[in-house]
Amino acid sequence: MPDLVGAALTAGSLARREQPVLTVAELTLRPWLNADAPAVVGAYDDPDISFWHGRSMAEDEAADWVGSWSQRWLQETGAGWAVTDGTLAPRSRPTWRVVQTCRRPRRRPRSS
Repeated sequence: MPDLVGAALTAGSLARREQPVLTVAELTLRPWLNADAPAVVGAYDDPDISFWHGRSMAEDEAADWVGSWSQRWLQETGAGWAVTDGTLAPRSRPTWRVVQTCRRPRRRPRSS
């Protein structure tokens, strides 16, 4: 599928900043922490979540997954936040996997 929209951020825009913590009302979105791995395992053990994901996650896999998000932010290849209710325990898994940085705009072919 062709990419018809150019990047919105200049390369390095994310990597040079600390990943933000966002708070709205009683919910806080924060970067994943290594201490979140057991909560991720517990979430994947939940039958309703595993039904949609079609898999489970072992402790070592969860630790690798949680740890990968800080590298994705630094490499500008993705961003992920744990949703919490003011406690440290994650409540959900919003994750955006693709972050495009600036590059030359593509020219669209002219229609005849």
